[in-house]
Amino acid sequence: MRHSVLYFRWPRPFSWLVIAFVTGIAAEHCCPWAVPMVWATAGVFLLLALFLLGLFSQSISWRSPVVPLVVFCALGFLAGRLARPDLPAPPSLEPFIDSSQTLFLGEVSSPLDFYPDKIRLSVQLHAAVVEGRSIPVAGGVLLTLGKTRSVPTEWFPGDMVALRLSLKRLHNFNNPGGYDYVRSQAERGINARAYVADDRFMVKLAGASTSYPWSVLQKARSGLERFRQRALLWIQGNLPPDVAAFYAGLLLGYQNLLSDSWREDLNRAGVTHLLSISGLHMGLVALLVFWIVKRLLRMLCPFVLRRIDDQRIAVWPALLAAATYALIAGFSVPPIWRSMVMLTICFGAAYWYIAADPFSVLAASALVILLADPNSLWQISFQLTFVCMFAIFSLYPKLERFHLTSVHPAFTRNKLPGKLIAPFEEAFWLSIAVNIMVLPLTAYYFQGISLAGFLANIVLVPLTGFFVLPPGLASLGIFAFSDKLALPLLKLGGFFLEVFQALLKWFSHLSWSYFWVGSVSVLFLVLFYAGLTLLLCPWRWRSKAVGITVLVFFGSTISVIQQALPRSDELGTLRVMALDVGQGSSTLVQFPGGKTMLVDGGGFYNEAFDIGRAVLAPFLWYSGIRKLDYVVLSHDHPDHRNGLRFVLSHFDVGCLWESGLTENSQVPSELAIIAAKRKIPVKQLGEIFGRHTIDGCEVRVIHPAPSYVQTKWDGRNLNNVSLMLQINFGRTALILPGDIDQSIGLALFQGQTPPEQLLLVSPHHGSAQSNPPFLFEYLHPQTVIFSCGYDNLFGFPSATALAECAKRGIPAFRTDFQGAIQATSDGLRWDIRPAEDRDKPIKQ
Repeated sequence: MRHSVLYFRWPRPFSWLVIAFVTGIAAEHCCPWAVPMVWATAGVFLLLALFLLGLFSQSISWRSPVVPLVVFCALGFLAGRLARPDLPAPPSLEPFIDSSQTLFLGEVSSPLDFYPDKIRLSVQLHAAVVEGRSIPVAGGVLLTLGKTRSVPTEWFPGDMVALRLSLKRLHNFNNPGGYDYVRSQAERGINARAYVADDRFMVKLAGASTSYPWSVLQKARSGLERFRQRALLWIQGNLPPDVAAFYAGLLLGYQNLLSDSWREDLNRAGVTHLLSISGLHMGLVALLVFWIVKRLLRMLCPFVLRRIDDQRIAVWPALLAAATYALIAGFSVPPIWRSMVMLTICFGAAYWYIAADPFSVLAASALVILLADPNSLWQISFQLTFVCMFAIFSLYPKLERFHLTSVHPAFTRNKLPGKLIAPFEEAFWLSIAVNIMVLPLTAYYFQGISLAGFLANIVLVPLTGFFVLPPGLASLGIFAFSDKLALPLLKLGGFFLEVFQALLKWFSHLSWSYFWVGSVSVLFLVLFYAGLTLLLCPWRWRSKAVGITVLVFFGSTISVIQQALPRSDELGTLRVMALDVGQGSSTLVQFPGGKTMLVDGGGFYNEAFDIGRAVLAPFLWYSGIRKLDYVVLSHDHPDHRNGLRFVLSHFDVGCLWESGLTENSQVPSELAIIAAKRKIPVKQLGEIFGRHTIDGCEVRVIHPAPSYVQTKWDGRNLNNVSLMLQINFGRTALILPGDIDQSIGLALFQGQTPPEQLLLVSPHHGSAQSNPPFLFEYLHPQTVIFSCGYDNLFGFPSATALAECAKRGIPAFRTDFQGAIQATSDGLRWDIRPAEDRDKPIKQ
């Protein structure tokens, strides 16, 4: 009987089925409504039944691919539905988040991840013990340890632990266009965070007895983790700190030990992938062992080859070596196990002498990975991995015609010049192919592209693959038996790593090495990859030209329509966005005529996180803002200043307003120095105090008066010399008071007639000292916005400020709970709402 499955007549059918599966996952992710699990399962089983009926029926022929494509799309939809995380946390865990300390029972689910100042691991919770009762819970916790009693530690994946935790909620910076950190962590099984100062507060429990071979595997896993930590201490003790941090990431997977400056150099040089253990590293290890085993067999055991081919024998040691490297580097990290899946499929094809189609191998790898974890589809590492591989399989072969062998016979591979230059030439064309394919995706996710990467990869990839990685891995292998014998190899690898670092710094410090391009639309990505696909497909050039023309016309039409139809609520209105920048303040003002003013930029006191780069800039680019007419610094404190550093360095800024007052009056402010380098005009208190007219709005700097600074200011309290702005538009007004305290409020507002429709951004993030009852009595604000950080240490906004608002019936908005707050004035009244909740306005 000839089954209909034999009649499929479309090229690379498996690849198309995987594309359909991916489409199903994407459809579920973007689905605006939650499809009940019962309906989704029933629909998939119905489609499967129809498919199997046609597959084994002589009367039905599946010459068309429509049905199998629909079935795989439905399977992808079901897989995505099954993998959808509970947001923000599973129901059983919710009662314990942001509550009192509770005793939990759980299981360590990841290896320890070492940082310069802390250690992190994830724990899957199984139960909470409350008043002697065990309550089942489900969910993962990202646990931060201040320190451990010893290294190697006694905490390994699979260990059952009891620990007393105060669970804290994961939190986003909730601004339009912002990164959804909460969802990304939930997709990895993490639903809350907690801190333990010392692992003495953790107790290891006797786990349930496991049968053979699971008990052996658990012991092997713990032993391997001990070896990783011992190797880390050995590397740190024998190499300079920066070199040791690089090697710890490259060999052992401890990538968070690297300093921020070195991470920035890797990013600017476009070689971040060299530190991330992936298919490149594991493939080099596997191919090296494969080649060595084949040579040894032919030299030492040629008689074995009479019965079995050396290729079939060499496959297994090569896979074993790659798997060992994967385990040592922390197999639970997604890029590592994904690379291992791809290697296994490729070497499996080699074992069975199957001339595997590279695109089918890529599709098979993607299917296995997505079946194991459908949420991998949304991880940047997954996308970059497969885009890189696609570039190697599709674009790289097209560039062979440009190789030097076609220019002069002296560069052929069997001659000395060709042999010497071949690795660097291959790296060059590989870099060109990969960068062409990857740059749009990196621009979409990171708002920037590395031009130095085209050249840096030519030098640094061969250097890493041939001189840094082999001695490092060999030293680890010997270290398992003797640290003294392994030390020379480690030192040798460290020497080449220092050469690598010197070259890396040179590439990263080139003036043109990295460019910030801003927000890239999904439409651009679709059009770019559609156009590239057209160019690479086997169609005639006339057909390709027609296709490219259609894409260009379509993209241009959409762009013209978007620019020609501005939103109606933006015409002639004053728009204010109080941004969520954590425990800080930043407010964007867009005037009726289109001019923009950014007042403060937020920032962290310890500079552990660049608010300007990670939060402010993405929001501005997402909003289509690449030029700021005015940047205003209320006062020179980190929670108002630090985010502006990136903005002043990378945006077109018309003018910087600041008081010019700093803790050290002899030194200009940090922002003034940046502005001077970029030739941005700086206006200080004497020039800006008073009234200004911007796009029909009256902008008043009402504090501090120069006389106040000269006669009343104590010279230390920068909060009380915050630039205070009042912006009047028609009957509406906005006051941005900075961090003034009640003494300034009393002096300014007592006896004054308040505006009719006043929107007040609360002074000093809602502190009690800055928000006394008389402030609300004098100003009569229609609405108050509290700009503060979630779960901040100061307890802002204060209970008294919130109570005053409630007592007077004043609507209060909070950036810590509601994210960015958007306010729009037509000159008569304010329309105020959370920026991410545009369908539920609250008009005042």
